[in-house]
This record gives sequence, C-alpha cells and structure tokens, in this order.
Amino acid sequence: MSTDKMTIEEVKDELLKEGEDYGLTKGIPKPFLTLPGAQRVAKYYGYKHAFEIQESVEQHQEKFYFYRVICRVVSEGEIIGDMIGSCSTHDSGKGKAPPNSILKMAEKRAYVSAILYVVAGSGLFSADVEDMSPAELNVSEDGVKWFGAKWSNGFCAACNNKHISEGDMVGKVDGKWMAKDCYDHLQSVENSNPPEEESQEDKLAKTLQTKDYAAEMFKEEA
Repeated sequence: MSTDKMTIEEVKDELLKEGEDYGLTKGIPKPFLTLPGAQRVAKYYGYKHAFEIQESVEQHQEKFYFYRVICRVVSEGEIIGDMIGSCSTHDSGKGKAPPNSILKMAEKRAYVSAILYVVAGSGLFSADVEDMSPAELNVSEDGVKWFGAKWSNGFCAACNNKHISEGDMVGKVDGKWMAKDCYDHLQSVENSNPPEEESQEDKLAKTLQTKDYAAEMFKEEA
C-alpha cells in the first residue's frame, strides 16, 4: 500500500457512508462492510481483482448448486492477497436461487474478505454478514427499520423539528418519519421514567369504588 494513501480507518471516516458502504447491527461488535464499500476501498487504493472457481457442484434435477471461489487482489501487476468464498442453495435464504446468483454470492463473499485482508481491515470491519443489506440489518428490537435519508431539511416527528439531512439514519414509526438519534433518545427517556407503581391506598380506593358501584347497580336492578 502506498505511503501517501490514507489508512483504512481514515478511508472509513472520509470516504465511506454508513448505511451504504457499511452498516451496523446488534449482536455484532464491528460494522460490516458491504460490496459497494469494498469496491470503493479497492478503487481508492487502485486494486484490481480476478476470480477463479475452485470447486463447483451443479445438480440440476435436485436443484442443488455449490460454488467455491478464490478472489485474488492485484496491485501494480502483483498478487498481494487472496481469500476464498463459497455459497450453496443450502445456505439460508438461497434455496430457490438460480445457479448464477449462487456463484455471484460466492464471488461477493470472496471479494469482500479479500479486500479486508489486503487493507488489514478485519479489525475495523466484519465480513460475516456482508450478504445482507443495511436495511435488513439496521432493525431495532421493536421492529423499526432504519435507512440512510435521501433528502435534506426533513421533518422529524420524534422532536418536532426539521433537521433530517441526507445520510442521516431515519425510520417510520407509527407512520411518521423519525431520526434514529432522536428516536433512541426518546426511548431512553421513556425507559428512564417508568410509570409509578400504584400505591396500596390507591388500589384500596379503586376497590372500594368498584364495590360501591356494584352495590348501587344491584339496588337499581332489585
């Protein structure tokens, strides 16, 4: 890698966009690098690549397909690193995928892993979930999906202000657009102020009121 180039950490901060080039998901401590992100990294460093199928299984009657592919990264005419990726119709969500899609996924996995290897980016990014989209992974526990905004000066229903800018993480909550930061803050405030537990006196008063009401209803029916 040329000494006049930025480090991968600097590339992440200066060139890559969260929600497009990399994403975050709960349960994985590091952000995951997407295919567009890996391509952007490779373009910055001037890397080329070449694929080679190392193993393939094509059982058309059983509709089973498997491919193992090696991706070699080339810089200034020399191979500087390689990684292997594989995919089959037995992989989750790939059961009905055509052979070409299975092959492309194997290439994608090999490519992302190879780019991470040659830039020493495995400590910064994960490639374990690279075949899922940011939209699929940026999902809150309550089911809200978060996306990178494509507009500016957007209205945020969480704080009732127009501050959403392009690239901000936004999601629809009860049909209203909210910025993720504002939504998370709203949730933290609500969680830090749980409803007060009803006192014994209040419970007793409600019980007595219910009994009095029932007694009055009984008298009217009688």
